[in-house]
Amino acid sequence: MDTIRSNSVWIAIVATGAGAAALAGAPAELARPADLDRWITLGSTVRTSKEDPATASQLRHVRMEPKALDVLLTTGSYPDGARLAASFHPLSLDKSHDPPLWASQPESVLAVEIIDRGVADGRVFYLFTRGATTARAMPQGNDCAACHNERGTLDGTFADLYPLVAKLAKPATP
Repeated sequence: MDTIRSNSVWIAIVATGAGAAALAGAPAELARPADLDRWITLGSTVRTSKEDPATASQLRHVRMEPKALDVLLTTGSYPDGARLAASFHPLSLDKSHDPPLWASQPESVLAVEIIDRGVADGRVFYLFTRGATTARAMPQGNDCAACHNERGTLDGTFADLYPLVAKLAKPATP
């Protein structure tokens, strides 16, 4: 198992082998989306430091491809194959402003999620390390999918956190 340290958050990447080839509709390997800057922002969240919960440590910027978002907003459900992306950015305190503000730094990790109802988790995750142009599918049952399936508020996604789609979410589980 490999790990990526993303500003105080460890992300585990389990090596994929034959299990990745058994995916239903999502590919075993994914190219980083070339048009990501054109995807629609659903919203952003800020992760705090485990050592000091009052200190911001990471920005997560979540986007969705436009055509899939159109279907979601029209039907209230993600179409199979819909892609979402979360860019993880370390934060630093910029004291040159009064009052100071938290500023995002260059992306450390990009996570892409493909909705795939043909697999056990209902989705496939890919983690792109800084500078990577391709990523292998994470195996089914990984920590990301387990958390999404347990706590997600709309088809295993955290729609309640994102203003654009929050109205479609069921109430969040504490």
